[in-house]
Amino acid sequence: MHFCKNNNVLRLCGIEPVQFVVRVLFLMLLLATSTSIVTSPARANAGIAKAPAPSWVTDLDIPEPLPERIDQVINGAYYLLLSRQIRFQNQQRTAYRRIAVKVTNREGLEEAGHISIEFRPERENITIHGIRIYRDGGVTDILDDTDFHTFRREKDLDSGILDGNWTAFANLYSVRIGDIVEYSYSRTFQTILMQDEFFGRFSTNFGSPVGSLKRVSWFRKIWSWL
Repeated sequence: MHFCKNNNVLRLCGIEPVQFVVRVLFLMLLLATSTSIVTSPARANAGIAKAPAPSWVTDLDIPEPLPERIDQVINGAYYLLLSRQIRFQNQQRTAYRRIAVKVTNREGLEEAGHISIEFRPERENITIHGIRIYRDGGVTDILDDTDFHTFRREKDLDSGILDGNWTAFANLYSVRIGDIVEYSYSRTFQTILMQDEFFGRFSTNFGSPVGSLKRVSWFRKIWSWL
């Protein structure tokens, strides 16, 4: 490999200078990002708050499991309740989620035995409201005993894509087959684009039975004119 000199500018033969600079900068960014990921340890409860659910949230009962649906469950996780409630007020959005899942076999322990939440710490706040285990007619609240570890994991790093997402992860070690695991959390954020407008989406396509699916949107906007 040798360099050519043309008009007092060093060129890598066969490659335009702009392309060469772009490739070098990309490799430097890739190296710097990879190093930061490797050297940044997981932090316990960093950026994760614990507090009661907001007063505007509608509380819902967890439906009873239907015996005829048990055989239709995939991966051992029978979702009894999926609740998503959103409040939009003064450009701030708070998205509340509550999930209840019954563990039907050992495979379901992997699905219901942990909580994983992706978020953007520079513009999103995560608050955990409750973690409960229902077993043999009793309820155990394990929120205070559960530690969340936050870490950055760039899933598309090999493709040169950096999304900046962090993951809040917690293991629920006491979950057993037959338990119902219920947890709830909220995400408070402001959108970068169209801050005065509300938009969203949700899916009704699931591979396993769902006992109850509920979505509520709250709007309260204060208008002002000059």
